[in-house]
Amino acid sequence: MEQRTVRAFAARVQSNELGPSVQVRYRISGGMPSQRVDCKVTMDSVGGARVSRFDARVSDQVEHELIPPEILDVPALLEAVSRGLYSLTSVDERVNQLPDGLVGSLTIVVDGEEESFHFLPEQEQRNVEDRTIAPSMDDALQRFWNIARGGTHEKGRS
Repeated sequence: MEQRTVRAFAARVQSNELGPSVQVRYRISGGMPSQRVDCKVTMDSVGGARVSRFDARVSDQVEHELIPPEILDVPALLEAVSRGLYSLTSVDERVNQLPDGLVGSLTIVVDGEEESFHFLPEQEQRNVEDRTIAPSMDDALQRFWNIARGGTHEKGRS
């Protein structure tokens, strides 16, 4: 884990010095060709969330959505990510997944410096005996998933 980027992210979130240079990028992708899924959320406190979603089971088109920051509680979501980053797997570590399975990635960005982490998208698979996700991160990942799939975006909803 690149400690410098993680520390800078935590410091900026804690001091509420956010803006477009502090971002989180969430992505879920994978599946067999006929069931391919690719959902992306890029979020910051100024632009809100930019969502791109594709689900071959539903449509052959990519959907795009912009969610204004005033609808999302971006600082609280970034705080949850910051508190739980330690529990995710760095991209340098191997994530056990089935062929054609879904894999998730979460990238934090601070002033152009990035650090990426992997996780298993299915909640019941990411919390197993040998690897447990921090509760704040588990909640954040669920909220990002709700945003990615076009679910409720009410402020304060987790």
